[in-house]
Amino acid sequence: MGWMPYFCVNFGKLIKATVTKVSPGTLSEPAFSSSRRELSLDVLRGFSLVGVGAANLMVFNAEAGHIEAYAQAFTGTLNHYIVSFFIIFLWGKYFPVFAFLFGLSAALALESKGVRPFWKRAWVLGALGVLQLIFIWKGDVLHQYALMSLLLLPLRHLSVPARIYLVVALYLVSFADVFLPHGLGDASLPLQLSTSDVFREGTFGEVFQRRMELYWKEAWSWEALFYQLRIFAWLLLGYLVGEKKRFRAYVQPSRVYLVLGVGVLVMVSAAFLIHVTGLRGEAVRPLGENLLKAFFSSLFYAGDVLLLLVLPLALYVTGIGKKVLEALAPFGKMTLTHYLTQNLLFSFVFYGYGWGLYGKVAPVILWMGYLLLVTVQVLVSIWWLRRFGQGPMEKVVRYFTTART
Repeated sequence: MGWMPYFCVNFGKLIKATVTKVSPGTLSEPAFSSSRRELSLDVLRGFSLVGVGAANLMVFNAEAGHIEAYAQAFTGTLNHYIVSFFIIFLWGKYFPVFAFLFGLSAALALESKGVRPFWKRAWVLGALGVLQLIFIWKGDVLHQYALMSLLLLPLRHLSVPARIYLVVALYLVSFADVFLPHGLGDASLPLQLSTSDVFREGTFGEVFQRRMELYWKEAWSWEALFYQLRIFAWLLLGYLVGEKKRFRAYVQPSRVYLVLGVGVLVMVSAAFLIHVTGLRGEAVRPLGENLLKAFFSSLFYAGDVLLLLVLPLALYVTGIGKKVLEALAPFGKMTLTHYLTQNLLFSFVFYGYGWGLYGKVAPVILWMGYLLLVTVQVLVSIWWLRRFGQGPMEKVVRYFTTART
């Protein structure tokens, strides 16, 4: 048996043992209350939205094809570190976290409400995503996650081991994009020279036209399709953890420390191996080296996502920064409202029909402004939930989900 099949089989067995054998009744530590466990989900949602918003902010300000030119335009040391940190640790990493939580929430919704409301919820979220795609920006994930959640309906009938092996297989296959010739997956390259000017100076109609052109070219590229496999793997894993509320068994300090330690160890080890083997960069390599790079990259990516997912939970259950993280719980209860609000605001800040600041704002200023925005949103969330109990967009989704046809 080759090393890759061997890894798949044994990694699948490890996840299977974790998902199927751990239950709250088997833990030796005092179990946390149900309310605290549910609060931890809101904390995670709030924390993940902070990360997703930070990533979206950078992309709104500089598309993937422009990030290098943007980094060179602001050469200060702090600016350099911010852009490097974003590219290495955040770029494309928070969306799996979001997908994991989306899948976990889908499991809770399906078990508590049933198939029909779940189906309607998916279509409502998908419709909101399409509207955002048309009127705000091309990086919407709602329509993608909504469609993926519908795939959970037939897959939920598979056994737990079968779904675990499917998660591992999809995740590893998603890194096959390293075999693509450089630039094959980036179908937007012919448009890059004029996109900055269109986004910075164009009217709403011009920005809309270019946004749709880029979306249709990029969404069906090989790189994008491989990435969607990766996202779905994390969404399905989140569903498995949320199914039968298995996540409750993990809101324990020892469990959190274990997962956090594994994530850090895997990420650091993979980064070290990529460095010492000289596999960094996009150079053309033999098949064997590409396989090795894909494997190491998958390990680094998984460790990074686990770190982003578990770190806030670790700080929360240990009491370190607990007050700050609990302030994110109301923010997390209104994830949909704030996600749409942020993107709408970003579109007016950076596009030509608003302030037209695309590519003009230094990374330091960008993230300082974002920190202020999140602070305001957290305060608004606390005030709003005390008065109304539910976010406005969350209420819209609930209305259409529970409305009789």
